[in-house]
Amino acid sequence: MSKGKIILWTLVALVLVTGIGFACKKYADNQHQKQVAKITAMEKKASQKATKTNKQAKTSSKKAKVTWVKEAKRVSFPILMYHSISESNGNTLRVPANEFDQEMKWLKDHHYYTLSDKEAYRVLSKNEVPAKKIVWITLDDGYRDNYTNAFPALKKYHLKATINLITDQNKNGQANKLTMDQIKEMQASGLISFGSHTVSHSDLAALSPSAQYAELKQSRTWLNKNLHQDTIYACYPAGKHNADTLAATKRAGYKLATTTIPGLANNEGGLYGLSRVRVEPNLSLSGFQSLLENN
Repeated sequence: MSKGKIILWTLVALVLVTGIGFACKKYADNQHQKQVAKITAMEKKASQKATKTNKQAKTSSKKAKVTWVKEAKRVSFPILMYHSISESNGNTLRVPANEFDQEMKWLKDHHYYTLSDKEAYRVLSKNEVPAKKIVWITLDDGYRDNYTNAFPALKKYHLKATINLITDQNKNGQANKLTMDQIKEMQASGLISFGSHTVSHSDLAALSPSAQYAELKQSRTWLNKNLHQDTIYACYPAGKHNADTLAATKRAGYKLATTTIPGLANNEGGLYGLSRVRVEPNLSLSGFQSLLENN
């Protein structure tokens, strides 16, 4: 090959290499710009989403703010009493899950404010209310279906409730009772508070004053230790109590207690013998409304 041709091919090769290099650089620059644009778009979208979330959180926080109003007249309100949330099969202490859901929806639709145990104490001790229509939902005995059937409905409608635990049964892992993991999950939701249903669910009125105190005190101690709370509420098993029970409840450190005496709750007779409204199965929504408004 002549010297001239070698020079020519060398020049051609240099041109090709330069051209390919330029094309590769341009392609790489384009890809980089696309990647930068994509990342910028993603960051912008994430920022917008975060801003929207923060605005929603602030709005939600504003909506959640409650104004308590001092009432001139003595406040009376219903404390609903449930037990197991399951198919009744003739047992009046069981309310089917679908009925419980409908009743919770009715409360939400009719703008009822559901109280925690501490809020109920504020209503009763200070005669202050957070809304025109208030109700305290209680569930006795700590059945596991309170977690599987009641809790989903309460979360769906964002309603609060208090579950009364028989501490020995939960401590010993009784098959049909709530586990500690379930209890702590419900507590963490901010919707569920927990009260005492004594240690063994004994008839308090049939016990000596010292035995009554032990049932109430030991239960409160266990709840305080395991749930890291200041337990203020006791629920008497089957509503059974006497004068010694009231004294033992106060001495054990509780601030209020409920019975099974039917009617609306108020502070007229003190805070250690509060009435409740029993909710039974197969109740129509008009019947449920009547329980709330006509007791």
